[in-house]
Amino acid sequence: MLRARPILTALAALSGCVAAAPAAPQPTDTLFVHNPKGTVLHVAPSATSQAVETVPMGAALNVRGENMGTEVVSGTTGGWFAAKSASGEGFVFDGDVGPMPPAPATCADFDAWTALLKVERPPAVVEQASCPDEFPDCDSAYTVTRTNFVGGPWTAKVSGYEYGATVIYMPHTSMEQAWWSVMRCESSVTPSAKDVALPTSNTTLPAGSSDSSPVEVAVSAEGVTLSWVEVESCSLEIRKKGHGVQVVESCGL
Repeated sequence: MLRARPILTALAALSGCVAAAPAAPQPTDTLFVHNPKGTVLHVAPSATSQAVETVPMGAALNVRGENMGTEVVSGTTGGWFAAKSASGEGFVFDGDVGPMPPAPATCADFDAWTALLKVERPPAVVEQASCPDEFPDCDSAYTVTRTNFVGGPWTAKVSGYEYGATVIYMPHTSMEQAWWSVMRCESSVTPSAKDVALPTSNTTLPAGSSDSSPVEVAVSAEGVTLSWVEVESCSLEIRKKGHGVQVVESCGL
């Protein structure tokens, strides 16, 4: 049986594992376009102002100055940064950008995605002799390995009896941004999900392979949970956490 809570308890074994709210982007920070449709640089901090150019997903923007204004664009609330692309300058809507590069179109798994990030310091590893006391039927050792990256993102890998997990924390990232990248990298989820917008209600997605069950999607105020069976019971949680989003991918008997 899949156990999500031991995974999160195991993460707490790492000192400082619950990340403090990362600092907001500072002047001259580099932010990356997350929107699959790209983002538009405008001459003024407003979606109704003249367009300078469309910057594609994955492109880097040099942010200058502080976030200004508040506007709802395509259902997402955000502000505006003065920004410079490789070929132009203007203002970019912050709902389309973030400090963590989006997953590449050819992403094979989460490791391929996080390989794009710069490691801040060597990974911290904690080995526990047994599972948490609140789960007496889980009596084996487990290991937690956490890696911190420049700019605030971090990952943690948990391995042990009956469960394993990969956790990714993305600071200053919206649910929509996280969904776009996660669906590119999650090979177990139906390939068609890569073209599906973030669900707003419970739904079912087709199976990703002949060895997998259909993917059940449950939507709540906290986020989205995908569940399926592929030899083992698996789940993928995409949830709001602090000023960002935390993703927990886990499988177990």
